[in-house]
Amino acid sequence: MGFNYKGSNNCYNNIAIYKAKIMWNRCMMTNLKRFGNSGGILISAAALAGFTNYEENSGIIGSVKHASVGKWHTEGPLKHPVDGTLIARRIVSDYDCTDLKLRLYQYEACPFCCKVRAFLNYYGFSYDVVEVSPLTRKEIKKLDGVSKLPTVIAQMDRKLSDSSLIISILASYMSQNDRSLDDVIDFYPEQVSIAKESGKQITTHPNMYKIMTSVNSLSKMDQEKARKEEEWRKWVDEHFIPLIVPNVYRSWNECIQTFRWFGEAGQWDKVVPAWERYATIYLGSIAMYFLSKKLRKKYNDADVRQLLIDACNEWLSAIGNSSFLGGQQPTLADLALYGAINSFLGSKTFQDLCDKTQIKTWFERMREAVDSRAGAALLQKNFRKRIQP
Repeated sequence: MGFNYKGSNNCYNNIAIYKAKIMWNRCMMTNLKRFGNSGGILISAAALAGFTNYEENSGIIGSVKHASVGKWHTEGPLKHPVDGTLIARRIVSDYDCTDLKLRLYQYEACPFCCKVRAFLNYYGFSYDVVEVSPLTRKEIKKLDGVSKLPTVIAQMDRKLSDSSLIISILASYMSQNDRSLDDVIDFYPEQVSIAKESGKQITTHPNMYKIMTSVNSLSKMDQEKARKEEEWRKWVDEHFIPLIVPNVYRSWNECIQTFRWFGEAGQWDKVVPAWERYATIYLGSIAMYFLSKKLRKKYNDADVRQLLIDACNEWLSAIGNSSFLGGQQPTLADLALYGAINSFLGSKTFQDLCDKTQIKTWFERMREAVDSRAGAALLQKNFRKRIQP
């Protein structure tokens, strides 16, 4: 499912920006919390979070309005004037005239969260980002029934969790001009089961990779495209993403390098005191180094770097001579893999993949498509049809 539209329509009103401060909890890494998404395991630690926790305090950091890029720009940090939530950053897109009012609760470098951001950016959504503390998770404790990240709040009170489900719901909403968001959500019913090993209750959405279409029947070609997209979206979640942690934190040097990159990507030098930056880098590296060793045992101590290289080559074989899996335009599977790889952009792992595979060419094409909001006109088309009498 790929779209390549262009256009603009300025309708997003800015709100007042408040001063904020970044605070890092000194007891970081004392308690690692596990949580899953789409069959993969994420560790609730700063390594996957790229975590920054904003608290009010003058004298450390002032609000920033970042330079405009085309028809969108970034603001923040700021405090929401209605509910007081501290927004790490606000993506303001002239392309988005919907009433969705999206708020993304996330860990910055979590691959599942990166997937959602890639989707939102490609289609030109406006959205707020709330960074969640991996230790206290206080930002989501007030959200009843929310335990997984990423979580998106839509229209102020609709809670959507699980990255692939979030993407499917929003993609279906864009293609269903006569359906409300609640109608689309109902298309993805929950299924509750009990895990045999742990006895815990598990909630799944069996059809979460399917996209609702506005036509009653698809051609055989479109059906095959949809099947292929679903298959590869699932492959990203269940095969590619679980390989990230044992690769990115494979050695002590890679752990340090990755955390330093987190600092650069998150501009910690501008918003985090020096002692907190160093504590984050070294304590986080220790925790993730031992975690990576544990996860590698799941692969029977195989060469996890080669497994990741093989995964990239498998993807490139599926693309063939096309620009993307969908031909000339990205599919949701392209966006999912691009987001996952973005979670370790700047690491030695990423450099190795670029050196030993041809993934960089595809990745740069995806970056151009996402950064230019290449799918934004679908969002505008949906809005125009919804307001027509």
